[in-house]
Amino acid sequence: MDTTRIWTYDDLARLPDDGKRYEILDGDLVVSPSPTRTHEVVLLRIAYEFQRKLRGRKIAHVFFSRFDTILSSQRVVVPDLTVVRRERQEIVKERGVEGPPDLVIEVTSTRPSLDRVRKFKIYAKAGITEYWLVDPIGKTIEVYVLDDGDYHLIGYYGNGEVARSAMFDVSIAIDAAFADFKL
Repeated sequence: MDTTRIWTYDDLARLPDDGKRYEILDGDLVVSPSPTRTHEVVLLRIAYEFQRKLRGRKIAHVFFSRFDTILSSQRVVVPDLTVVRRERQEIVKERGVEGPPDLVIEVTSTRPSLDRVRKFKIYAKAGITEYWLVDPIGKTIEVYVLDDGDYHLIGYYGNGEVARSAMFDVSIAIDAAFADFKL
């Protein structure tokens, strides 16, 4: 792959729909493997709570997996969960969220350093107010809030605790989010 090429959203739109997750981070094309089973189960449980409490009450739009967030032509991300308040719903378009959403969540199962370092900086620079990092291995949720251009940790939640959004009336019981999921 040409490492000198600057990728844009238009380039991304021309890629094949091959089931891979493509993102553009500062002009670099990043391809991520499919999520793990644990990633999907934990994400579904968290998404359900956000959907039930926000979308169900018409407070915000909630999107999870495979929905582009277009921060600029050279910054196109696909957060695991994206939330946009109803008052800002004009940024929700057919092709994706065009602008910074109010909250994003990343489940760190496939490439933790991508979410903890690179996306962390991109999301802060874009002005996304709240960022959650969900660690299915450590069974923790970290909640960050943007303050003066930088994220500050406002909560680190583990076994027996309840993670709470700073922006929305949504809470996630850690034990329930990471409970055993055998059939």
